[in-house]
Amino acid sequence: MFEILDRWGIHTLADLARLPEDDLSARLGPRGVELHRLARGALSRPLRPEIPAATYEESAEFDHPIELREPLLFVIARFLHDLIARMRAQSLAAQAVHLMLDQQKRTLGLPFPTLDLKLLIKLVEHSLERQPPEAPVERVYVALQPTRPRRVQHGLFTPAIPEPEKLELTLGKIRAQVGEGNVGYPELFDTHRPGAGKPLACPLQGAFVPALAFRYFRPPLEARVEMEAGVPNRLWTKMFWGKVVQIAGPWRTSGDWWRPDLWSRDEWDLRLNDGALYRLYRDRVLQRWFIEGVYD
Repeated sequence: MFEILDRWGIHTLADLARLPEDDLSARLGPRGVELHRLARGALSRPLRPEIPAATYEESAEFDHPIELREPLLFVIARFLHDLIARMRAQSLAAQAVHLMLDQQKRTLGLPFPTLDLKLLIKLVEHSLERQPPEAPVERVYVALQPTRPRRVQHGLFTPAIPEPEKLELTLGKIRAQVGEGNVGYPELFDTHRPGAGKPLACPLQGAFVPALAFRYFRPPLEARVEMEAGVPNRLWTKMFWGKVVQIAGPWRTSGDWWRPDLWSRDEWDLRLNDGALYRLYRDRVLQRWFIEGVYD
């Protein structure tokens, strides 16, 4: 084919592109048409530029180390302001804040995507209160993890609930008072199993009893029980022991029969001679006694 084009006097791509496509197809067939389109740059698959993923990060190094928290928070707030503006322009929201003070790294996870600048500044402030920098800060690095924004559909007749931003700020203040590991978000399961739940951030359970506060023992205390007429009369544990002076029960609960880990137990509420009120149960599968917790 190239020999034919050379005999025709076609030596450049421009010469080939000026030929009529129909006549070229009649003489050279589909291959000639393909060469003609390549010479004209008429491609069926145009080039698609690869756009790098956007990063939302800012950093700065200081000539003089920052010792006070207020100037440091001012610099971080300016970075957050610029990053939030960039995210809002691209219809994104922040899922987490990554903060590095010199070599000290910390990550502030958010329970929901947000573009609330005041919320982020307050969370950073609470984090600096809980864990102040170990030394004067010479370099600050701030990055936001992007995600899709949160969309909420409100009902016309649905009662208003507290804004999640205010709840997160309240939890931040509580963390500053009681410690990071003592605050969590309880998750309930679709079951009647007593105490079923999963703490997301700490070992606390979100149990609520309307009449009395109940403190669970984690794990339950194994007990040795002395029976009288089919009713517990005395009990011993590694923490306490005594005689039962008042008792109510038993209440028999059965397990999730569709699951392999069947559970079934008999429960009593009892008062010992020391005045404390406990919940005792007998695991009918393991044939063992346990103290589940104490009422306050």
